[in-house]
Amino acid sequence: HWKLEMLGEHNRYNAGIALQVLRTVGIDDEDCRKTVESFKGVVGRLEYLSQIKGVKIYNDTTATTPDATMVALKALSKNKNIILILGGAYTGYDYVELIKNISIYVSALILLPGSGTIGLREKIENIKDIVCIKVLNLEQAVKKAKDYAKKGDTVLFSPGFDAVGVDISRKERGERFIKAVRNL
Repeated sequence: HWKLEMLGEHNRYNAGIALQVLRTVGIDDEDCRKTVESFKGVVGRLEYLSQIKGVKIYNDTTATTPDATMVALKALSKNKNIILILGGAYTGYDYVELIKNISIYVSALILLPGSGTIGLREKIENIKDIVCIKVLNLEQAVKKAKDYAKKGDTVLFSPGFDAVGVDISRKERGERFIKAVRNL
């Protein structure tokens, strides 16, 4: 049984495909295993940052679709222990399934500003059984998440929308998130 550093069923599936390709080109299983088991994933994709007072923090800044955010929630949630930082620029995607299922995984939702967030705010704010907190920027979101989180919770920055405003790119947005976490 191989032990992957990356979380999520999707990553196990991708590792299986990579293994088959490596076998096809003649790489032996022991070398494949060492490589696959040591791969920690890609920066900004379910990237584990740290644990502060029993709260795990993940950077999933590249999640710019509702499906990507759902994958992250499924990979990390245990008994609604997620404090989700969500929001940004309008993308044109359908958010019905995310909104319908978010309360299964999330105890608190921190909403970032942006055209996408504004367009769905009423539906998001009407999700039952979760706390919804609006913030003005990513730094404030991280502070609110820290204040709300308790031991055993997970803070997940998986915006589900594209970068907006001061964040020219997803990469810069992720870097700002990491800096805000380090400043806690």
